[in-house]
Amino acid sequence: MPNRVILVADDEKDVREVLAVVLSTELGTRVLLAPDGQRLVDLVDHVRPAVVVTDVRMPKLDGLEAVRRLSADPRTAHVPVVVISAYCERHEALDAGAAAFVAKPFQLDDVVRLLGRLLRESAGGTGLPAYA
Repeated sequence: MPNRVILVADDEKDVREVLAVVLSTELGTRVLLAPDGQRLVDLVDHVRPAVVVTDVRMPKLDGLEAVRRLSADPRTAHVPVVVISAYCERHEALDAGAAAFVAKPFQLDDVVRLLGRLLRESAGGTGLPAYA
């Protein structure tokens, strides 16, 4: 059975909670939440999520640095990361190692479609495409 866990990191509690409800309902996934980048990095190593969603501006460790760390670690480099932010550009997220970037404010339907595609590709073993 494929891993159906999505890890969402955002320092805004409302954003985390809305994404958790929508993603678990629409995609049938288990959603774990992290309030900062350091907790995100710690959880990925233990939970091994299928996909990670992260904001950029967060306490303790910003999202781009978290993406860099995950990408550099052979144990977590295969996990696709989606950066959702109003405070960086697409190229910054992709250069850090993200699989995709979504600008805030975002449409929930767009995020659900993107994550659904990443989950399907992860389950199909097709590797990590570069999304632009």
